[in-house]
Amino acid sequence: MRYFMLFVCMALFAACGHVKQSVRTVAVETGKAAVNAAKGPAIAAAIKTTLAEIQKPAPHEWTPAYFDYDRSDIRADQRDKLATHARAIPSRSTVKIYGHCDERGTITYNLVLGQKRADAVKQYLVLSGVPAYSVATYSLGEEQPAVLGHSEAAWAENRRVEFEIVP
Repeated sequence: MRYFMLFVCMALFAACGHVKQSVRTVAVETGKAAVNAAKGPAIAAAIKTTLAEIQKPAPHEWTPAYFDYDRSDIRADQRDKLATHARAIPSRSTVKIYGHCDERGTITYNLVLGQKRADAVKQYLVLSGVPAYSVATYSLGEEQPAVLGHSEAAWAENRRVEFEIVP
């Protein structure tokens, strides 16, 4: 009888080990199936993310608008650039426009001319659909030249309006 009980106990232990092994096998197989099932959506999501990154437009380059000597009217060759800028302004953003001048003229005169240039660009943007309340203008006169020098080439680069977008 003692041997019989020992045999029954051994059989139960063996069965429990087999059950644990079966449970482990089922769990592993279920896990593999879950991973394989999850791979499909994960791959699809990765593809969508990659496509979105590829299709994302390049960031807009806020290049300055340039002016003729002693003028604040917008040059014909700058209008397309300003129209592109107007379309690229994000909604609910503030646009800061900074008017600059070359070094010729008095400080006061250049501050006034820089303001006129900034105001002219603001008017163009507003006529292009940008809300007037979202555009602020400033004049920096001759105080922040883009190019140092005393030549027509340097002065031409300094007669400009620059943009800052504040989200």
